[in-house]
Amino acid sequence: MIGGLVAGRLAAAPSSRIAKNGNTYATCRLRCSVGDEPAMVNGIAFNSNVVQQLLALGEGDAVALSGELEISRTWTDREGNVRPSINMKIFALLTEYHVKRKREAMAEKDKSSKPATTEAEPGLDDSEQLKSLQF
Repeated sequence: MIGGLVAGRLAAAPSSRIAKNGNTYATCRLRCSVGDEPAMVNGIAFNSNVVQQLLALGEGDAVALSGELEISRTWTDREGNVRPSINMKIFALLTEYHVKRKREAMAEKDKSSKPATTEAEPGLDDSEQLKSLQF
């Protein structure tokens, strides 16, 4: 198993399917690049939370996928270049929404953890101001 983190944009909206055992899974195609070379990653997710998150996304959405990578075969693009076919069993994903929500939560945490500031009393120097503060 090769663990990997791949980031890119969805080439199409993810699709939902039902396995023989009745469980729902999702598949997607991620357009990304390795240096200047384009690459496609075929993803499949079985975890119900990851499936729901993936199905909430649409074509062109930016996403980072974490999971198990497998390079199984090659394909030829329109210009005749041979490209690897990369498959990923997705264990977790991160979107712009997740990053924004995390940043907002961290900003709120920073605000609440800062000590309250007090107004300076006029006419007192710094050492007298420090003596007047009560901890």
